Amino acid sequence: MSKPEHSRKPKMVFLFPGQGSQYYQMGRELFDGDKGFRELMTSLDDWYQRREGYSLIEELYGPKSIQVPLVDIRYSHPLVVLVEYSLAMVLLRNGLEPDLVIGFSLGEYSAHAFAGRMTIHRALEMAARQAEWAGAHVEDGFLMAVLEHRHFYDENPDVKWLAYLAGVSFPGAIVLAGARRNLGALENALRTRRVSYQVLPVRVPFHSPLLEPMRNHWMGYFGSDTACQERLPILKQFTEPRSGSYAKSLWRAVREPGEFQSLLERLDADEPHIFVDVGPSGTLANWVKHGGRGRECWQALSILSPLGGDLTRFKKIILP
Repeated sequence: MSKPEHSRKPKMVFLFPGQGSQYYQMGRELFDGDKGFRELMTSLDDWYQRREGYSLIEELYGPKSIQVPLVDIRYSHPLVVLVEYSLAMVLLRNGLEPDLVIGFSLGEYSAHAFAGRMTIHRALEMAARQAEWAGAHVEDGFLMAVLEHRHFYDENPDVKWLAYLAGVSFPGAIVLAGARRNLGALENALRTRRVSYQVLPVRVPFHSPLLEPMRNHWMGYFGSDTACQERLPILKQFTEPRSGSYAKSLWRAVREPGEFQSLLERLDADEPHIFVDVGPSGTLANWVKHGGRGRECWQALSILSPLGGDLTRFKKIILP
């Protein structure tokens, strides 16, 4: 794996992104070509099938192609956790141990499991219950990536009326969340202004007040959980109470607006870092590249992509 030229050894950072990056067949090339990844995915899926009554892998690697959006949160939510955790663990078993992990949105669940703060089984259960409660209690919604600065949202009252600011990806890119019934009007407003946008394959309005109807279900079920001692440091967006319970901070990770750039700003810009994105589409690696301009000693890498080449990139990263 190529590294940026610098006198100091780069810090290795694993990135765990959230919803919006998923697609059918994600990780298929690695699943077919790497025994370790396949065995871990299969073992965890066996456990999930016994508990939840259906196979995630059968849904993911069934006849549907990448052209079919993976929008059903019953599958997409736990699948993001499953794929990210499995890829990170296989990298670790191949000798690539990070100095730090960063999770964003749902990716915090994968990151916490990988770092040892909870079991991967609990993280998968959290994803499953969120999907269940979202379907039962949350209005059908959307997430939308918009190529505009944050002030665009603040300066356009009609946009603010139709959607919530769900986060800032990097300077010049924001995410909006809202009720599905407002999506058409919002698209018209953006087209009128000739603003580029993309509706993400997510029908739950994460990072917005529209999630509030399932808060009590979340805290009632997971509120008494206590975190284990992490074996790897995690850079978190939200602080945790001294009690050691992580349920509230993990709830905020999907409820509150996401500020990925604020996490990057807490790192030393002059210290070399290698960021490895373990998500399905290299989302956070791209955000690092866009938001880390001027940080010449930073390098961002990804492995999985809907365009293929996963196994080649994986081997380049694990081979010295």
